[in-house]
Amino acid sequence: MGIITLNSQRHFFQNDLQAHSGAGSIRDRLKRLEILFNSACLSIFGFAVRRFPTSVLVLVLAPPALIKTTVEILVRKSTALCYSKLRKGLTSSIPMVGFPTLFWIRLRLNINRAMTFSGGQIRDSRWQARIEYRGLDALLDCVNSGQSVLLTSLHYGSPRDASIIIRSLGVRISSLAHGPLRPLEQNSWNTRVEQWGLQSVPYIFYPTDMWEIKDFLCEPGNAVLMLIETENGERNMSAAFIGGQIRTAKGFIKFAEMTNAVVLPFTCTSTGFLRWRLAFGNAMVYDGDACEPSTFLQQIMQQLEPEVSAHAAQIQPELIRALIRKDDADLHQQ
Repeated sequence: MGIITLNSQRHFFQNDLQAHSGAGSIRDRLKRLEILFNSACLSIFGFAVRRFPTSVLVLVLAPPALIKTTVEILVRKSTALCYSKLRKGLTSSIPMVGFPTLFWIRLRLNINRAMTFSGGQIRDSRWQARIEYRGLDALLDCVNSGQSVLLTSLHYGSPRDASIIIRSLGVRISSLAHGPLRPLEQNSWNTRVEQWGLQSVPYIFYPTDMWEIKDFLCEPGNAVLMLIETENGERNMSAAFIGGQIRTAKGFIKFAEMTNAVVLPFTCTSTGFLRWRLAFGNAMVYDGDACEPSTFLQQIMQQLEPEVSAHAAQIQPELIRALIRKDDADLHQQ
């Protein structure tokens, strides 16, 4: 009996190993597919933007975007589960998002990302006319007066494209990122750097570059973009947000305190095919003696909430994982 049990266990573990190996192979294939998608966007858009009207560009970019959207929502487990939660309703203030709506909005977002992915054409008047700015003076007034700015946002819309659009305006902005640039993204960044004269401004920082970020923010007129929500349940803060609660990292408040940088909440929303809206809130200065961190965080969330709740289908998986339903939060406190 013992031999039979041992053989059964060996057979089980072999099958389990094969299953994990198969899952890894699928993930590798999906990753290669994503790289091919980005390659297609870079080459196709770079060629087409100089020759075709925007209506034709949308049609050209639709097929690769359709593949990427299908993978995100239906195939890739890590994102498919998040979008499943979104379809069921995240909080009391975020109703269920129907599958057709979600798929359509995700498709549009994937098409729109090609707008900023290739070269420096985003600075041309033709493309600037397709970007709506709200409250941009709040940012420009700060950097032009020599104040450093900490732009705070969430995984919503496309913050990466927002950083590129803001750089196209001549703002010395860098972003905090958790992964390295792919070769195609690096080449695209090098092209923009040369065209826009921002060779001395890092495109991204990594979490290990905290002292470099501090030094960068201490220089007059520099800006750093940080996405402040977190999935980690340790050493974070929470605030009320769209009918539930949201977990955020504490680090951005520490940076604001150490560097005297102005904190400026903002969102980047897709408003149509190859159209964006950048909405900036009110400039805020953190004073640890006069304001609790939790109060300061809540003021930021109040500025971000209207845009995010109005366009729930543009919430990204990272933000979905950081949100806590109100009933779940109450249960956790008990």
